Amino acid sequence: MNDRKNVRSLERLPDAELEVMLVLWGEGRPMKALELRDRLADRHGWQKATVQVLLGRLCTRGFVAADEERNYKLYRPLVTEEEYRAVESDSLVRKLFRGSASSLVASLISTNALDESDLAELEAMLRRGKGDGK
Repeated sequence: MNDRKNVRSLERLPDAELEVMLVLWGEGRPMKALELRDRLADRHGWQKATVQVLLGRLCTRGFVAADEERNYKLYRPLVTEEEYRAVESDSLVRKLFRGSASSLVASLISTNALDESDLAELEAMLRRGKGDGK
C-alpha cells in the first residue's frame, strides 16, 4: 500500500513539527520517539511526551508513518525534504513575491543575504537550466 502523501496537498508545518521532520530527514532512517527526543533535547529541552504529541500531529497530517516494532513505534517520513521544500518555496514566491522568482532573488541580493559563493552557485544553476552546461 502506498501511504505517501500527495505533494500538492501539503500544508505548511508549524516550526516545532518542522524541527522533528528535519531530524527525521537528516537521519534518513526510521527513528523511535526517544531517539528523536535525544536529538532535539539540546536545542529545545523537549520531553518525550512533547515529541510524541508532535509525532502524533505529523502522523495525522500524513507527513509521518508510525510502524509497530515489538514494543515501540518507529517513525518514518512520508514526505521527502525536497518535496516539502518545493511546496514551501512555491508558496513563498506566490504569496510574498506575487509569483515572481526573480523578485525573490532580487530581494535576497538587495538585503545582502547572498554571498559571492551563493551568487556563483545561482549563476551556474541558471546556466545549467538554460542548457549550455557551463
